[in-house]
Amino acid sequence: ECFTQRPFEANALRESLSGVYDVERLLSRIAYDALNARDCLSLRATLQLVPLIRKDAAACDAAFIQSCVSSLDPMEDISSLLSRAIDDEPPLSVREGGMIRAGYSQELDELRDVSQNGKAYLAEMERREREETGIKNLKIGYNRVFGYSIEVTRSFYDLVPYRYVRKQTLANCERFITDELKELERKILGAEENAVRLEYQLFCEIRETLKQAL
Repeated sequence: ECFTQRPFEANALRESLSGVYDVERLLSRIAYDALNARDCLSLRATLQLVPLIRKDAAACDAAFIQSCVSSLDPMEDISSLLSRAIDDEPPLSVREGGMIRAGYSQELDELRDVSQNGKAYLAEMERREREETGIKNLKIGYNRVFGYSIEVTRSFYDLVPYRYVRKQTLANCERFITDELKELERKILGAEENAVRLEYQLFCEIRETLKQAL
């Protein structure tokens, strides 16, 4: 009766409620660890509508309506988490990556960056090593058996710094490794796989946070 007497407010509330997803279904998926990233967007969209729903419904002074309004919790912490963590266009599967938004995890951002720009990092390291050592023909190469290494020809052996660790001896050159190159190698070779694995781990943590908030 209250809303039939306030058609403008009723239409506004109807419009707000039209954006609400099936919360009961979402809660069930959270409880059974079946929630995917797209479900998270549905939950986020619903929570973001709560303040508007409360505002629209507050126009009705009926006790029952006011009781319903006062019990609505926008859960800003959860809404904020989903906004910061979940990409706006995630895949359906939670095991193929592409779910977590850039900026949420520094480690994930670094893995993605290395995966996409590994060759550029190697080229920059090669340039820097040439400049620091004075070995003009120094180059960083990759071998399927030995991995990445710094290759120095015999004529420049006297310029090899102590931080270089011998990795392989060839007829006309020596191949070395440094701690920095070893770390970059580890990141490049496993970057994409590790990024996908880390994304799933982060998503499981988010799912657990949602479960604790039930």
